[in-house]
Amino acid sequence: MGVEIKQLAKGILDDAYLMTLAITDASGSWAAPVIFVTDSEMRLYWLSLRNTRHSQAIAAGQRVGISVVAEWTKGSERALQSEADAIMVNGDLFEQEVALRTKIGDMPPAVAGETTGEHSWYMAAPRRIELIDDQHFGWNRQRVL
Repeated sequence: MGVEIKQLAKGILDDAYLMTLAITDASGSWAAPVIFVTDSEMRLYWLSLRNTRHSQAIAAGQRVGISVVAEWTKGSERALQSEADAIMVNGDLFEQEVALRTKIGDMPPAVAGETTGEHSWYMAAPRRIELIDDQHFGWNRQRVL
C-alpha cells in the first residue's frame, strides 16, 4: 500500500488537541482529558496540577493508557491507543512550553521547565502504540510500536 504507519501516527499527534490519559489506582480506573504536545520520538508532554488523581498515580509509578483522536468523522476516523510509562519531568522543557503556548495560548505559568505554583510537566514514553486509520486500513488496527 505504500503508507508509512509511523508517519500516519505522527500526523495524528500533530493534528490532535487533547489526549485522554487513563490510570488505575487504589480507587479504581480514571480517565482525564489533557492538552498535550509531542516530540520527534512520539513522547507526549502536558502540564498538570500535581494534586490531580492522574498526577498522583504517575507519582506512585503507575503505567498509563492514552487515547488520541485526531478525526472522528465517520469513514475518516484517525486515532491512536497507547500504553506508556509516565513521569513528572524536571529541567529545561523550553521547546515543549513554546509548542504548548502555540497550541493553546494562555496557560499556567511555567518558564523553560521551571514549574511554579501547583503545576508540573509530565511526559509519557509509549511502550506500545496502535493506529486506527479508517481511510487506509478500515478498523484493522496497525502496530506502530
